[in-house]
Amino acid sequence: GNLPHHSRAVCYTYVLSVACLGMISEQGSVLAISSNTPCEAFTAVESWTDYLDLKRSDFEVPEYMLKMANACALLTDGLSLSMTIYLSLRRAFGDTAVSQMTDITVHVIGAGTSEMYGSEQKFYEISNLIPTLQKIEIVMVGPYLKTFQRDLTANVCDPWKDSTCRITLTTSTELYHDYVSKDPTWTPPTIAVAQNSGIHDPRFKELWRETALLLIEKEVLFVVTGFTAAEAEADAATLVGWGAKVEQPPQENPFRSLRPFFDSIAALPSGETVPDFYYTNAHFSMIRGRAASTQRT
Repeated sequence: GNLPHHSRAVCYTYVLSVACLGMISEQGSVLAISSNTPCEAFTAVESWTDYLDLKRSDFEVPEYMLKMANACALLTDGLSLSMTIYLSLRRAFGDTAVSQMTDITVHVIGAGTSEMYGSEQKFYEISNLIPTLQKIEIVMVGPYLKTFQRDLTANVCDPWKDSTCRITLTTSTELYHDYVSKDPTWTPPTIAVAQNSGIHDPRFKELWRETALLLIEKEVLFVVTGFTAAEAEADAATLVGWGAKVEQPPQENPFRSLRPFFDSIAALPSGETVPDFYYTNAHFSMIRGRAASTQRT
């Protein structure tokens, strides 16, 4: 008939997106867990292929399940934020320095539902790959957290499997710059991250401006991810427009989620229609401090 024909790859991606939804429905939740065992020493993995070669048999989930495309995609979806933080630390500070870190503070800005999935448990994967880490302090800040019932007082998280790392998780439902202004004990974190933030979006841009200027002024390493290359480029351009120094220009994230989300049907100039998919943390950039050309005197 007149039904559109799509490539095998497009059809596979669509089936995978539906299969992921089916598994979430069947299991009752997303898959956001760390592996069971810390590595004996600092371990550098550069991609999901490296990671799964190392860790596929080290989860509560049976190994045969993680050879299924939908289970593997959901595992990467749950771990993408942790692994993006891990990679960003390495790129910003270098493997030698990271391999000797004993404690880090991570501020997750603009946090909401996806950041809270699996909550603190997924962050143990950072210390599984950097086993010198004995303390990770996670602070999640954002108005979308109002749907979650957590106190702002520090929560010491339950130990995870064989990990000796101690993780604390605190939350605030304020905008980040308001949170900082009300906390006289605030000190710059090791790293701040905003995943799929839409900083460039006219609906959110002004809400982000004051937070971004604060991070720039305090020279905080700030990692920004986007669902697409275009979003990541626009976010980075917005930050540069506010005076930020680029630590890493936008590029594809080797630890993006492998779970595809169906977005819409895109029309090509030829009139052909093509389904469009996006991925969590697909591209990312890093800024730190103020560009030399915009230094204040």
